[in-house]
Amino acid sequence: LKKITRGMEIDLVDLFDERRRDFEPRGRRSITRRGEGKLNLTKGYRHELLATDISQKRMLPFRTIITARSLDEFDDWESHDGEEMLIVISGSVEVHTEYYAPAHLDQGDAIYFDSRMGHCVISVGDGDAEVFWVSSGAM
Repeated sequence: LKKITRGMEIDLVDLFDERRRDFEPRGRRSITRRGEGKLNLTKGYRHELLATDISQKRMLPFRTIITARSLDEFDDWESHDGEEMLIVISGSVEVHTEYYAPAHLDQGDAIYFDSRMGHCVISVGDGDAEVFWVSSGAM
């Protein structure tokens, strides 16, 4: 949680403050120019967090370069509340989820899944793959 809140430049307390949830602003928008998102490096992924100037979002959008080539590059699979959508921008990926056979996705392909399942994504093409990823839960 500390990594996420630091990357989003919000206070960890804001995640648990019930009073702030009652206020729902309208008409918000955010523009993130190419390369101007907040960089978040993890094992296997180079995330560029988008729309970081908006706090208390219901979804977390990011552009990700998938650098991992095998599941061995991860300490563990991700699993958290929420749902996710991933669209391949370039390259090819293999999406591994806890209850399904791996799914091979090429440029333009998309997958939607329950984030509570363990999941990992690896690049299977010649180079790194790039995806647009949206998560509705805390990562």
